[in-house]
Amino acid sequence: MNFLLLLLTVGFSLAAPRDNRNNVVEDFATKNYPEVITDIDTMDVSNLSIKELLVEASHHPGLEFMNDSEAAAEMGINLMNIHRDLIIDAFSSTCQLAERRGYDCEIHRIKTSDEYILEIHRIRGDPVSPPRGKRAVFLEHGLLDSSATWVLMGVGKGLGYILSDLGYDVWMANARGNRYSRKHTKYNPDGGRADRRHFFDFSWHEIGIIDLPATIDYITQVTGERRMHYVGHSQGTTSFFIMCSERREYNERIISAHMLAPVAFMSRLFSPYGQIGSFFQNILFFEFNLLGIYEYLPRSEFVALVGQIVCKDGSWLQLICSNGLFLVGGFNSKQLNKTMLPVISGHAPAGAAVKQIIHYAQGIRSGLFRQFDFGFISNYFKYGSLSPPQYNLTNIVAPTTFYYSTNDWLSDPRDVRELHDKMTGGRPTLIKVADPGFNHLDYIWGIDVKALVYDKVVQIMKEHETNKSVITDIDMMDVSNLSIEELLVEASHHPGLEFMNDSKAAAEMGIDLMKIDSDLIIDAVSSTCQLVKRRGYDCEIHRIKTSDGYILEIHRIRGGPVSPPNEGKRVVFLEHGLTDSSATWVLMGVGKGLGYILSDLGYDVWMANARGNRYSRKHTKYNPDGGRADRRHFFNFTWHEIGIIDLPATIDYITQVTGEKRMHYVGHSQGTTSFFIMCSERREYNERIISAHMFAPVAFMSRLFSPFLRIASCFQNILYDLGLDGTSDDCKWCLTNNK
Repeated sequence: MNFLLLLLTVGFSLAAPRDNRNNVVEDFATKNYPEVITDIDTMDVSNLSIKELLVEASHHPGLEFMNDSEAAAEMGINLMNIHRDLIIDAFSSTCQLAERRGYDCEIHRIKTSDEYILEIHRIRGDPVSPPRGKRAVFLEHGLLDSSATWVLMGVGKGLGYILSDLGYDVWMANARGNRYSRKHTKYNPDGGRADRRHFFDFSWHEIGIIDLPATIDYITQVTGERRMHYVGHSQGTTSFFIMCSERREYNERIISAHMLAPVAFMSRLFSPYGQIGSFFQNILFFEFNLLGIYEYLPRSEFVALVGQIVCKDGSWLQLICSNGLFLVGGFNSKQLNKTMLPVISGHAPAGAAVKQIIHYAQGIRSGLFRQFDFGFISNYFKYGSLSPPQYNLTNIVAPTTFYYSTNDWLSDPRDVRELHDKMTGGRPTLIKVADPGFNHLDYIWGIDVKALVYDKVVQIMKEHETNKSVITDIDMMDVSNLSIEELLVEASHHPGLEFMNDSKAAAEMGIDLMKIDSDLIIDAVSSTCQLVKRRGYDCEIHRIKTSDGYILEIHRIRGGPVSPPNEGKRVVFLEHGLTDSSATWVLMGVGKGLGYILSDLGYDVWMANARGNRYSRKHTKYNPDGGRADRRHFFNFTWHEIGIIDLPATIDYITQVTGEKRMHYVGHSQGTTSFFIMCSERREYNERIISAHMFAPVAFMSRLFSPFLRIASCFQNILYDLGLDGTSDDCKWCLTNNK
């Protein structure tokens, strides 16, 4: 029997009704929410001696021996070997942990639209970064966890402290139903069966569509910051995906979103607990309801106290504690600070609704990311269909980064890839953690998590904040650190390329996989800025919203090894040709690509992307990968709109960022066409150009030789009608060149 099964048993026993005066909801029903309050839920044990701590512990049934050294000795337990500071941390609340380390911590409460009382812990400042106007960061924990997870590992290790030290205003949420958010204006989670059934009648669906938006609105109300960063772990990523897919307006409230071990699709998870739970999901749900068990593994002082003995250094049972965690998230002994296990046991598990567990089990079994499955009949009355609706992941357009690892037993890399591929509205960056043994829980408690994950999170957050428009590359996975074998495995995930992970199948096709140049593969699947950064140049990604709602992405080379980034450089604006992108200016390499050549000569290089290409496939209203109507509206443009709207908007934006009113312009093919349109229709922009260089200028085309375009021009009306009929997204754009 391992430690997790012990927690499971204790959790079920503690799910029965109990009297807890701290949770009498009548005391809170008459208060005005939201409000700032002091911590009232946890006894302050910081001033107690080790003897007094043991006396307090001995008051719990079954732990009387903790005040009897002889009885403890008979059990092989040395009470004097218990670490006082670890006990104090185990029994402290989140804000007590933070305040004891010199940080300013507040507790806020929010009443949701369905009247749950959520508790949020805010770190406003510390000796390094005192309180004042700061950028807000919203941290959302995983299943059975709490806000404490962001601080319990200590200063310089917990993400809450790291972000606070860097000058952020840190808001650490607590999901409904956990130890800090166990209040409701009407129902008591520790009351009778009816109260408990009503209180715990939720899954992570409600956390996503109700709690996260309410928290964002509250943070805005308190701080005045309409937009903020978001960091979620495990269930904290699930609820984020739900919010952004079902409450689309909240995408624009996010500066950057960081998904630590993202969880949506779970059919490939390896954890034995998840596999067993999914197989017996219907039986478990029925049994739990029959027994009146609606809460799963609530926070228990008994479990916390047992953890001080069983999990401490020197205990022969410590291995049981660590293996209990490993069986959930994956084995990785080198990243687990076993000395901290007693502290972890004091804060996790922190409680959840049984429906949250069942909802995940349903996803494991079905392989789908969808709303709660109530059964055919109930589904029909609730959803109007026999099956629950799937979440529309194409609605997620907030700048998002996935952090994943190969040894994660709950967030399998193949499931992460499936999620990535279905988020076509704004493909996330994929960042693979360098440690091959990194598991699901290492994202919050790992010894090296700062160097492996948090430093990257902070770097990307900073990039997003530059000029309030700079973002990181969100279109492609960073493959620069992968071996040729790993590159082929990644490639094999794409339909039709399965042979790239099967040397025999490839050989039958006449392909020698070992002769593939890994550098060429890396360049082929890299984004523009990944190409640039890998060659030692500084690259930024900016986004501009046009007057008609298109989101254009521009790539800027500020400097490189020859000419480092500096203010005051003369600007050059590069515009690519038809069906091309900004990558065209750099993909041939240093000394060959015009982007590098100009940068080495001391220019500030801005490489645009025309609306509709791979980098500029976003709109405030229409989804280019959505339904027929969305696609028709999104692609209803030609190079006319690029010339009269996009080029002027880009020039104005560059001026706003750099202060340079005039700049050089280089265009190729369609990049010349759109320039001619801008300068003829928007005459005031002629004076904004120092010099213009037209590579293969295109305006009159009646004498072109290309047989393909000649043939297409003969059938232009037929093809254009097909384009308007929604058969081809790009017909209108392409065929305008042949009229």
